[in-house]
Amino acid sequence: MQITEQGPDRVRIKMLQQMAEALDDEAEALYRRAASFEDEDYLLTREIEERVTEINRMKLRLDAVRRERSSVIRRIEELRVEAAAIREEIFEGEDELVIQNLGTGELDRLALNAQTPYENHDDSFFADLDDEPDINASFFRKVTLKDRVA
Repeated sequence: MQITEQGPDRVRIKMLQQMAEALDDEAEALYRRAASFEDEDYLLTREIEERVTEINRMKLRLDAVRRERSSVIRRIEELRVEAAAIREEIFEGEDELVIQNLGTGELDRLALNAQTPYENHDDSFFADLDDEPDINASFFRKVTLKDRVA
């Protein structure tokens, strides 16, 4: 009887050993799978860091472009204001010239000169300009008598 009693115990022990080995094999496979997840996690984290860095660079570039655009728009506005001031000065100067020359026949000569090429014009209209340049002009300086002579 001892032979038969030892037989089933041995079989049972052998079967338990095989089950333990199978569980160890399964744990080993799961460990390898967990390691591959760690590798993938590391690679994805690095990719995210690289993309965040690139996004930050792009944001900085975008901010610089927006600042430059704002600067250009301010400059455009300054130039338009200056152009309007020059036009206003021209209109005022023309009005003063007309008032000064009413009834002198000078208007006919000026109208004739306006239709001829520039080199035929006399520079008499520069005589009334200020000697001091306009410090508010940012693109064109006013022509002064000193500039014209020099």
